[in-house]
Amino acid sequence: MYNSRKMLALLLVLVMVFSVACSGGKTPAPSSDATSDSVTGETTGESSGKTAGDAETLVVGVIAKMNGDFINGFTNSSYDVAIKTLIGTYAGYYETYPTDEQGAFVLDKTVNAKEPEIKENEDGSKTYRFFLNDKLVWNDGTPITAKDYILAFLYYNTKAYLKTGYNSTPGDGLVGYQDYRDGKAKSFPGVKYIDDHTFEATIAKEQLPYFYEEYLVGSQPIPMHRLTPNLDIGEDGSSLVVKEGYQVSDADKAEFKELTEAKIADLEAELKTTLEEMEAGKADYGDDYEAEVAKTKQEAESKINEYKEGLNNLDAFDPLEVLLQTYALENTTNYRFKPDVTCGPYNFVSFENQTATLTLNDKFLGDFRGNKPVIKNIVQRYVNDEIDADLVLSGDLDLITGVIQGDKIEKAKSNPDKVGTVSYKRNGFGMIRFLTDLGPTKYKEVRQAIGYLMDRNIFVQNILGGYGTIVNGYFGLAQWVYQERADVIEEKLNSYTLNVEKANELLNASPYKFEKDGTTPWDKEKAVKEAEKGDAFDYWRYNDKGEKLMINHAAGAKEISEIISAELTNNGRLAGLAYNVVNIDFNTLLNALYTPDLNNPTYTAFSLATGFTPIIDPYYEFHSSQIGAQNLDRVNDPAADEIVLKMRNVDPKNKDEFADRWVDFQVWFNDYLPEIPIYANEYYDIYGMRVKGLHTTPFWGWEKDIVNLSLSK
Repeated sequence: MYNSRKMLALLLVLVMVFSVACSGGKTPAPSSDATSDSVTGETTGESSGKTAGDAETLVVGVIAKMNGDFINGFTNSSYDVAIKTLIGTYAGYYETYPTDEQGAFVLDKTVNAKEPEIKENEDGSKTYRFFLNDKLVWNDGTPITAKDYILAFLYYNTKAYLKTGYNSTPGDGLVGYQDYRDGKAKSFPGVKYIDDHTFEATIAKEQLPYFYEEYLVGSQPIPMHRLTPNLDIGEDGSSLVVKEGYQVSDADKAEFKELTEAKIADLEAELKTTLEEMEAGKADYGDDYEAEVAKTKQEAESKINEYKEGLNNLDAFDPLEVLLQTYALENTTNYRFKPDVTCGPYNFVSFENQTATLTLNDKFLGDFRGNKPVIKNIVQRYVNDEIDADLVLSGDLDLITGVIQGDKIEKAKSNPDKVGTVSYKRNGFGMIRFLTDLGPTKYKEVRQAIGYLMDRNIFVQNILGGYGTIVNGYFGLAQWVYQERADVIEEKLNSYTLNVEKANELLNASPYKFEKDGTTPWDKEKAVKEAEKGDAFDYWRYNDKGEKLMINHAAGAKEISEIISAELTNNGRLAGLAYNVVNIDFNTLLNALYTPDLNNPTYTAFSLATGFTPIIDPYYEFHSSQIGAQNLDRVNDPAADEIVLKMRNVDPKNKDEFADRWVDFQVWFNDYLPEIPIYANEYYDIYGMRVKGLHTTPFWGWEKDIVNLSLSK
């Protein structure tokens, strides 16, 4: 199923709005969603569109810009994910196995006509056979069938769709997944259409045991009649074919040509922009500039030529390939931003001026309990973070979520006649994350030294107003495994506290142990004297190649970045570390994280956060095979590979064994330090008094709780 339990994400609305994306298939990272720390706001807070005064409209405020990406597999923020959840293009509704308020998997009895049949196969694999409710329909009235439930596995893993930049992994762990995704097989035997209300998913024997079996076999429908109208499921039940009797028409070829030429133009424009940026920063490349330009051109032109080849050989193309590429480009050019056929509790209406508008889907049968929403319209709009709580107090907003700043929380608590609050432990943490194979941060000693050059308590007090705590591992306070092993974790994990002496010891063990000449040992006593010059300080560490120890850090939130800059700029001088914090737009930050220049990355440190999903499986985030996918820290460590594989291959019945292996993973993370956890905190959702029934949890955001909400008249 699609791994939307995270990323993200991918995705708790907090002061540091941490995020990513997904739906319709499995996103690459089941355990967490990468998120941004953007608290920068640009709007005035004036109402746009419907306001909280409308008796039929819930108005939700968000503090980071949405990118308007409303389908699975493309990078976006937690706020886009909320919209995707509500319209059904992200996990939450009409899944075979959704999760409840506590993050536990449950069988959706609205979707499933009865319990699935589970069979242990002779070859060691395991098959789940699902039986669908025959009353499920899309919002246009078309019946939802088993074909829709297996389409994500068969369609999203095709070469044509993967070329669009799709980064999710539907069907990973099922029989035949890798061969199908690599194009070595035309059929994907891990999923099988039986009839319109019956289908199967089979877990590969190599994947078993697996602690979260429901996750591997779970699925959510995507509309075949909308996305791939002239395709069908093959006779084997596990492949895509052209509909019987259908011939590729001149109109099909014209559409193929138009969409492909537009894609080529986009790729060429992107290359031009990249080359201009490289030219502007030519000095940073030194003698490698020409080689880097050539490599960049080669990689881009390879993609461009792949599309050009399709144009030049259109008549020789297999009809299936023609339709697959046409549909992939149409879906990711049009449907992606204006999804018209969906199955969630709400229908997409529009996204304009950073305002997303939805309206009730009267075809929706209910969540896994059969509950249906009653609020007719939803408006989610971007507002200035500095005044979002005030807008709820004034009645201009009905709801803001994931609030962590102490001053806002206190303001809400002191006005119980105007607003209410719901609080819950955050299932994640704010952090500095690194690219661990690029630039100076590829050295563990450098990453650990940065950990010793900050006083993390300052973040808890200044940002959270005391509503938070420091964590030292890759976990959320709400996770069951943390709650069962908290004492062990406390004993085994190192707490990185401000210690310049320790930072210097670590850096002396790194390549950056010299003065500018690359031979004279760096002297901490000289640094102390030089630090008296303040911003005129110029006694940095270098390696033997004369390369300066300088970290460029991308940040989105002014409040957070100011503290990081103050801590690491000043303390860094005493360790010869030049630390440069740059505030950039959140989408730019995400691009720098997801697609860094592998030879000359602009940034190797980022202010972000993680919002964990119910699936505790760090394989996708830290296994070396996932570099370039969801392993955004670019960890390439054999010890991590072994640990995350052992952790996931635990029988679901053995909770204690799973918890023990989880502890081993935390010990590795704490030492390797691909990310520095800054704090975990308590979230507050603040709502106007006309909102009734809000009961959110770390695993149950307002977009899921919408089926329980109402607005007083």
